[in-house]
Amino acid sequence: MEKLHNYCAKKKIKRNDGFLCGNAQILSKKIDHIILAGREKMHLVLDFDRTLTRGKDESGRDVTTWHVLQRHLSDAAKKEYWRLYGKYRPLEAQNKITVSDAVAWWSSVLNIYRDNKLKWPDVAKDLMVAMPPRDGVKGIVQHLRR
Repeated sequence: MEKLHNYCAKKKIKRNDGFLCGNAQILSKKIDHIILAGREKMHLVLDFDRTLTRGKDESGRDVTTWHVLQRHLSDAAKKEYWRLYGKYRPLEAQNKITVSDAVAWWSSVLNIYRDNKLKWPDVAKDLMVAMPPRDGVKGIVQHLRR
């Protein structure tokens, strides 16, 4: 763990390193916080292929975290969210999206979420309904908490 901390403290994060970040100081503070908390406190669960959650709603439509989050936006913010989706999703689907396009897309959407001050309890409740965990996942999470 000390090696990682020393690396992070010394490393200058640049675009040509293959790692993009908006603010290297903020990133460094977040990494320090994670390291100082200790590995016992960290659990990273990624579900890109939806092996942990059900990714379809009651009608059989595909549901993503992004779509659930947008449900909690004001009408004006939803309109902007879908405008951005309409602009960038076709580029992504055609494999023509550039790094700067991708950064512009997700940073704009994250700013929309931030500016609308989403309420985590409401979002979490909605996620559990829209994307409930598959059988056995709760047991895995409980095991990780021990």
